[in-house]
Amino acid sequence: MLPDKILALIASSVIKRGYNNNNLNYNSNGYYIETIFKQGHINIVHISKNNLNTYILCQEGSQNTSDYLTDLEAMNDNRKKKVKNYKGKVTKTMWDEYTKYRHYYENFVNNFKDEGTIVFAGHSLGGAVAGIAGGMFNVKTILLAPVPFMAHSNWSKNYSTHPVSYVNPTDPCCSDRIGINWKAGNHIGKQWIYNGTGNDSHKISSFVDYFEDQVNFSIL
Repeated sequence: MLPDKILALIASSVIKRGYNNNNLNYNSNGYYIETIFKQGHINIVHISKNNLNTYILCQEGSQNTSDYLTDLEAMNDNRKKKVKNYKGKVTKTMWDEYTKYRHYYENFVNNFKDEGTIVFAGHSLGGAVAGIAGGMFNVKTILLAPVPFMAHSNWSKNYSTHPVSYVNPTDPCCSDRIGINWKAGNHIGKQWIYNGTGNDSHKISSFVDYFEDQVNFSIL
């Protein structure tokens, strides 16, 4: 498995390109990285390193009216969802959002689980969806300022490896220190990082810059 910070750099770079409806192609530093699928908020990237293959499904965050209405609903919704045959609960609004994208995750797992290591990643609202998917499929997950989605601590028992949730403490959107009070949800595997301050720290470009500094190279 590639290190978490490398996965975070790749995922944030893929998502940044995805927001502009562009693919990512990179061949240097021993890495070959290529977007192999792009549709809507979903990007799938193939990484080859030392003849080992990794596939990451990267989900973008809020971009349209429907997305923003989902965010608004989640801020004020205390409902929780018990998922049959899974431990704990997740927030109902984020579960409903996950069901819109579930088929992408199912197809991704079925298509690539025997081809190499598979990883989920997501930013903001897309991070919440990827985080739930990680528990549903028990897949390694990298989350970038995810909307909090866990409603009950037992949900974390659905992962062999907890998601890594990178959050800036000054992020007004997703930090539990300031800003929005996500009444029903909280983070799993939170790691505080300092990728700028305030609103800037929520932007995907701030994650790209931060992880470039952490690993000492850029793929954009």
